[in-house]
Amino acid sequence: MCGEVRNRCPIWRGILAALVCLLHLVTPVGAATAHLTPAIQVSGTTEHAWVLSRLPGPGGGPGRLHYNNATDAEGRLYPIRTLASMPVAFAAWDDTAYFVVALSDEGSPTGRLGVRRVSVLTSDPAGPHRFSSPRPLPPIPVGGDLLDFVATASGPAFTMRVDGQVMLMQLGGTTWNATAILTPELEAGTLSVLAGEPVIIVPGDDHAMVYSGESLDEERIPWLAGGVLRSPESSRVLVTREGDDVRVRLLWGEEAPVRTTISDAPVEAVAIEQGERIALYWTDAGSDPEISLRRRVADLNGQVLAVEELHASGPMSPREVQALILVMGSVFLTIVVFILKPERDDTFPMPEGAALADPARRMVAFLFDLLPAGLIAAFIWGRPVGEVLDLLGILQGKGDVLPLLTAAGILIATSAICEAIWGRTPGKLILGCRVVSRSGGPPPVHISVARNAVKVLCPPLGLFVLMSPGASRPGDFQTRVIVDQSEDTDDEAD
Repeated sequence: MCGEVRNRCPIWRGILAALVCLLHLVTPVGAATAHLTPAIQVSGTTEHAWVLSRLPGPGGGPGRLHYNNATDAEGRLYPIRTLASMPVAFAAWDDTAYFVVALSDEGSPTGRLGVRRVSVLTSDPAGPHRFSSPRPLPPIPVGGDLLDFVATASGPAFTMRVDGQVMLMQLGGTTWNATAILTPELEAGTLSVLAGEPVIIVPGDDHAMVYSGESLDEERIPWLAGGVLRSPESSRVLVTREGDDVRVRLLWGEEAPVRTTISDAPVEAVAIEQGERIALYWTDAGSDPEISLRRRVADLNGQVLAVEELHASGPMSPREVQALILVMGSVFLTIVVFILKPERDDTFPMPEGAALADPARRMVAFLFDLLPAGLIAAFIWGRPVGEVLDLLGILQGKGDVLPLLTAAGILIATSAICEAIWGRTPGKLILGCRVVSRSGGPPPVHISVARNAVKVLCPPLGLFVLMSPGASRPGDFQTRVIVDQSEDTDDEAD
């Protein structure tokens, strides 16, 4: 018996080593659009940030859309879609991005424009990697020259020149509503967004006029040359560059006091609103914007956070890859257990006075043994024990696999030693169970290691216990032991 188990040990060691190596390889080490460079644009509100970049190619090259959730601690830029050509314009509001494409008929441009929409389908900040396909919005009824394009709480809005007349177009349900801009002053303004609604800003020397609503009601606000108007949540701020610093000024009546200063901000940094904060985005000199971005966030209370690095990510995060490897490894080990099962009689002569422990008792004993292993792993990694043992969260890509594997290794080692010496672990002692070999005594160390490795690393085998309460676990048949719940007082005293 021992010789057969000993021959299989190198196989188990090889499988476990391969899994550990694979896991180490993937260890995770405003509504208005801002242009970082001619090849890259950033837009968004709340925690959503959208990045549109131009790829190299003839005729300006195609465009690629990425997405980042600002609450994602790993700074992942999810690739959404590669577009056949760079959009004419691009803007985003919350979890939806809009882009304008030039429509053509049989390869001949017609001057008509179309608007497409892409939305986030998943709401989990740790893994927002599912998106809708680009969906066309109602066709724009007239052709013309696009001037400005923004996204609002109710949908996209833009200004365009049609037959010499500037029109403000807003999507209302399934139709585009047009408002004529009749004065030359307004025609020279810039379309922006305040409080989720489109506005036209006409800047002056020390003030600007803001026109909003269907009747284009006017409002005077403080202004500085080169400023950018943003509206984080219910506030209105003016973002200005003054020397090497970027300053965020809160608009309050006729005053614009500085609330936050971001020092040494790169010249190419652009600002968008994200929730109640302002976020600066930029690319490093000479870097490929498809690979990485930099972000620095500031609130209106003077707090400036550290610089974050955003990296283009695949459809799956490193943690999600780890979780996938964990599941595949467990399934693979389960298959190996049955493949390596020898062709022999599986009848097990029950020792005198022994009785198979019921599944509920064995499960509770396992949980008693798991808790100390989880506490030790939590101490080693400096994590809460609930996070270390959160298998469901790890499978969803929210947690790290390595602390869980540490707890699994500790559980296998301690259980194997206790069973080889006393025939029971602390959990089995509490529940009145013991592990019995063919001889009626505790199993040898190598057999105890094998059965605990199968128990911990192959959770699917636990289903067999639940489906067949009267049978021992397949891992116990492989190692030729049973879990006994004998009521023999002498045995309990051992």
